[in-house]
Amino acid sequence: MPPDRLRAQFSRSVPVKPGDVLVTNSLGGVFPVGIPVGTVEKVLPLGPNDLGRTVIIKPAVDVGVVEDVTILEGL
Repeated sequence: MPPDRLRAQFSRSVPVKPGDVLVTNSLGGVFPVGIPVGTVEKVLPLGPNDLGRTVIIKPAVDVGVVEDVTILEGL
């Protein structure tokens, strides 16, 4: 994986696809909502023992200056 990309895992049931834009969500009203985090660049094939779907993300910001990130999936 290139050093300027991120890797994230989602539940197998989440319909994530290349081109999807990931945005922030408020956790208890502390963080702002809707700030772009990155764009899904690639969805890796599911292996027979994979519990989650792995995606490669092109970050919307320079990850060298980001301190905290939490990834949540929709209900």
